[in-house]
Amino acid sequence: MAGGKAASRPTRANRDQKGETIMTQLLEKVLTEVYKLPPEKQDAIAAVILEELEDERLWDKVFAGSQDKLAELARKVRADIKAT
Repeated sequence: MAGGKAASRPTRANRDQKGETIMTQLLEKVLTEVYKLPPEKQDAIAAVILEELEDERLWDKVFAGSQDKLAELARKVRADIKAT
């Protein structure tokens, strides 16, 4: 998380009837403050958040796709080391 702060943990109050997380206290606090801003600033903040979420999805996809390649490289390195 930006700023070096740990993510806040969901509390019982942040869970639905099934016990699934709805929102952390920190996010709830941020949104409470965002609601107080004019619409233009709310939209600017929303755009930044959406961009960050998309960036996270892209990185997750890149890392997931690289695991097989990394495993193959590691196998080749071990084979090279063993051969010398």
